[in-house]
Amino acid sequence: MVQVVEHSADYAYPIVADPAVRGNLITAVGFKQSSSGITVSVTPRSGWAITPFSNWWAEYKLWVASWYEGNKFYNQLRCHVDIAPFKSPWNLDAWRPDVSYSNVLAAACNP
Repeated sequence: MVQVVEHSADYAYPIVADPAVRGNLITAVGFKQSSSGITVSVTPRSGWAITPFSNWWAEYKLWVASWYEGNKFYNQLRCHVDIAPFKSPWNLDAWRPDVSYSNVLAAACNP
């Protein structure tokens, strides 16, 4: 596969020809503060998106700061993708414990 990127002398190198894109799977991410802590509210584009979870995680990371990328956020997001694809938004709670994925599933994404 060859990709041609038209450019001129006005451009600076390196030219990024395949940038990461927000909005392919996730349309919005918001942050809510409560007495319990921060909730990351993720709005998926569609529950019908059949794609590997790694694509969801990669796009999620484009929306949030690194402190919202820990294992507990990973497991909560994965749980929503796996068992609640048509729920919207998906709420990932910072105050939830960091437990195994099987425990997150057993708790319906809210351990």
